[in-house]
Amino acid sequence: MAVDTLKQAIAVEPAFSEGSLKLAQWYLADGKREDTVAVLEAAHAMDRDDPIILNNLASLYMEDKATDTH
Repeated sequence: MAVDTLKQAIAVEPAFSEGSLKLAQWYLADGKREDTVAVLEAAHAMDRDDPIILNNLASLYMEDKATDTH
C-alpha cells in the first residue's frame, strides 16, 4: 500500500518532506485530519522554512478555527 511505503520512507529519512506531503494528502483525502496535522507538524519540525508545509498547516489551522464553535 502506498501509505505504508510513504511511512517507511519517512521513518528512514524523516527530512523527506515530499513524502510527508504525499502522506498528508492521503490522510486528508481519507478523512484522517488529526493524522494529517501530525504528519505536517512533524515535517515542519524537520524543515521550518518549507513554504508548502507552512501553507498546508496554515490552511488546516484556519479551517479548524473557522469551524470552532467555542
